[in-house]
Amino acid sequence: MIGPWAGPQHVQPRQNGNNNGNGQKNGPDTSAFNIVNGRVFTPGLGIILAPQPFTPMGGDFLHVALDVSGDGKLPVPPRPIDDPLTQVYNFTMFLTSNVMQKNFTISNITTATPPFANIMSQEMGSTVKHINFEWPDCLVGDGKDVQGTARGEYNITIHQSYRLNGDNRYTIFNLPISVTNSISQFPGAGQLSTNPVPGPLSGTGGRMSCASISNPMIDFQTLVNSVNNPPGQPMQDIAIETTPRSDGGQSAWCICPMKVRSGSSSIPRQYHRMAPQERFSVTDAVQLKLQLQALDHALTSRVHVSQLAAACQSRPFHETVYIDGSEEFYLLVKALSRPDLIPSVYIDAYSAVLHRRPYLNAYKVSDFSKGVDPTFSDIRVLLPAIDALCETELAASFSRLEDRGKHASHYPLFMR
Repeated sequence: MIGPWAGPQHVQPRQNGNNNGNGQKNGPDTSAFNIVNGRVFTPGLGIILAPQPFTPMGGDFLHVALDVSGDGKLPVPPRPIDDPLTQVYNFTMFLTSNVMQKNFTISNITTATPPFANIMSQEMGSTVKHINFEWPDCLVGDGKDVQGTARGEYNITIHQSYRLNGDNRYTIFNLPISVTNSISQFPGAGQLSTNPVPGPLSGTGGRMSCASISNPMIDFQTLVNSVNNPPGQPMQDIAIETTPRSDGGQSAWCICPMKVRSGSSSIPRQYHRMAPQERFSVTDAVQLKLQLQALDHALTSRVHVSQLAAACQSRPFHETVYIDGSEEFYLLVKALSRPDLIPSVYIDAYSAVLHRRPYLNAYKVSDFSKGVDPTFSDIRVLLPAIDALCETELAASFSRLEDRGKHASHYPLFMR
């Protein structure tokens, strides 16, 4: 974050992952960042879902995923977003490096074509915006020799202009990354299926020259003087207020963080004290999405019901992989107390119906540190949306099984 919340400013030195003495097994020191379940909170209304701080980057393009809805509390276009209390005006992004003295435009609202288009107007209706920035030519390299290139340590610099509880704010946030992985001279054709399509590209479809998207460097003190930070972290230190409305936006005052009733049976009392790695994160959502896709494949392949659990565990899960749509999937299922149990609960219910038994919504707790297990009824209402995001047919598979049961004899509906 550029500038202080309040009081004297503290500058956090950039860590290189070696001998930093932070107890992170020589990994980068992320203690200066506000990270909750893999989500990086900024001093504004945006929450970064990808990448994580200090990630080594490369490939065809830079991918940034940004929640622009104030953690789901604010409407996004095409719904009306104007609000006299709290609203996003705009986001702009730059790829900056003090070491390299580079300042490249990622998104600056200058065209109607991503990534330069208004971020709020991209992917209409989605609370998570994906910014896919094509690396310029001076960042091309094989991950080894950096001589003659501008590769090295960079920041994804996010400028936010917004209104918070009636006060206009302007913040700048630096997310450090390392441009050190391999970047080929010519972008792969497969990226054209990515949404939004990565850019910018030259007239011949190749990488842009760095000079064509370069901006003058701005000294640190000028940046500090330009910001108007709130007195604390929105959505955590400061409750977000919105006005009542009936035009598709917020329907009432929105105060966050949300309070959980002390008597709630679905969330354990000690949940707020759990270490982040014990909670469901975006990384967990990636793994869960792969599991559900593998389960769907097993069902369509008519794998025996006794093998379903093993089948949906058979795909490798890599924490660093990016699966398109994982952020939306995370936001969909995180309301469940145990999203990680969706595959097993589904399989149990499927097996019950297959054997002509009704599935039971039994409330149980398989791990007291994580809360009450979801029932199949809790999960079933989400299946159509899960299928849309995972490109699966879990809802249809279950409905077909039930229909078979209505017209079958008293014998179990064993899968072949």
